Parts: sequence; structure tokens; C-alpha cells
Amino acid sequence: MTQAIGQTHAIGENAGQSDCPLCGRKTSECRPCVPGRVKCACGMVFRPAADLRVSESQFWDSGDYADPAWVERVYGGRREQANRELVEAVTRLVRGGRWLDVGCGPGYLIRAARKAGWQASGIDLSRRAVALAQDAGLDAVCGDFPSQAPEGSYDVISLIHALEYVSHPKLIVRECRNRLRRGGLLVVQSKNFSFWSRAERFFRSGSGIWCPQDIRSYSPTTMTRLLRISGFETITIKPARLTNHPVLTGCLACLSTLGGPLLSPSMTAIARAEAAKGEAQ
Repeated sequence: MTQAIGQTHAIGENAGQSDCPLCGRKTSECRPCVPGRVKCACGMVFRPAADLRVSESQFWDSGDYADPAWVERVYGGRREQANRELVEAVTRLVRGGRWLDVGCGPGYLIRAARKAGWQASGIDLSRRAVALAQDAGLDAVCGDFPSQAPEGSYDVISLIHALEYVSHPKLIVRECRNRLRRGGLLVVQSKNFSFWSRAERFFRSGSGIWCPQDIRSYSPTTMTRLLRISGFETITIKPARLTNHPVLTGCLACLSTLGGPLLSPSMTAIARAEAAKGEAQ
């Protein structure tokens, strides 16, 4: 649903960074993993050198969003139920307020949140995606997070399949923490490397870890660590719906009741912003 957020040189850092984006260990100390990526001792899987082309807005404008009919077919109805379920889950934890969807794409999650009474808005690098959202009457801006995001604080910030494209995830997640009100929620969805690293033995899919745009791959363990070191208390990490494969989603949902997120192709992390040091609880 979302596109790359920030550019690979996010917040002014060198796009050629080759250290582990989670713990900082040198790439030379990491072992080869799936082609083009290495795995650090901390569990983080990443491309040693980010490809700038995959995070430029032109990449998305000439790809996913070049055909509005295709966008509606893939991102629209197929994800409606998943978006509604996600908004319902969040609303049970936070009773309304301001919601920012970072990497909002054509705005389908914004629409679902607005229907539930949220003051929802979004930001995305893709001009075509933002135009589609704006044409639908949604509050979306084209730009880079965090430098061009709307001012103010939020009760919820979401990153839906966006962190896979970010060179410096800690900086982005910490900036989300800074933008959240006390007790606010960060909602993150990403592919689950723990699942795909096993599934790829039987089949390979561009929807999995072989997706050429992904430069970072997360497991429940590395996602939890990323959130905690960025100032969050993890509430839950659970399986996420496969919107393009309802039958497979149902089968995997049954398996995930036994194995949890490890048996889900995608995962949802919902984390609460901790009170700042010295702030009253």
C-alpha cells in the first residue's frame, strides 16, 4: 500500500553506508544470506549498498502508479478489509485523534481511518500516488518524511510496508517517536524474513524476500529490537493479512495460531511511545 519513505540518504546521511542498520556492525563481519544481502549476528538482513534508484519518486511513478486502474484493482478493494481490521485494532488501543500514514500511496488506509472518525493524513514521495489520494478528497502531501511532513504531533503514525525501503530505519522510527504524543502508537507492517527464508526453499516470489526494491528485511526479533532501541514499548507483533491471497491468508492464519508471526508472510507491530525520561507516568 505504501511506497519508499525518505530517500536512501535519509536525514542527510551517506547513502553508501554499509554497516548493519540495526547494530552498526561492519558488513565484513556479516555472513552472506539471500543473493544481494547479508545477515548480521544481531539477525538483521540488509543489502550492503543501497540502490538509490529504488527509492526515487520517479521509480514508483513509472511503476506501481503509472496505471490508475491497476492501482485501484491491487491497492483498492483487495486491501479494504485489511485496512478496516487494522484501523479497528488501533482504535481499540487509542480512541481517535490525529493519524499520519507515512508512505501513504493512494491513501486507502487514510480513507479507512477517516471512516472510523480519525483525523487522518498521509505523506508519500510518489507524485502520482499523492495525486490519486488528493483526487479522492484525502489529505495527502508529496514529500520526504520527516523533513516535509506536516507539523504537529500525532496519536498514531503508520509505516505500512515502508521500512523495507529505508537505509536508516532507526532514524525514521525515532523521528516517528518524536512526532507521537505521549502514549501514541506506531503501527508498522513489513514482510517477515523468518517466514520467507524458509518458504523460498519451495517457491520464490517477488512478493517475498526476492523483491528487488527491498533493501532491509525484518523478522519479529529484529523488528522488536528496532522499536525498543528507538524508544517504544512493543505492544504486540502479530500476523498480517495477505491481501492479494485470501485463501492462502486463511490457511496461514490457522498455522500462525500455533507458530505466531513466524508462520506469517507479513507481520504487524503495534508499539506505544514511552514517556520521555523524567516525564510523569
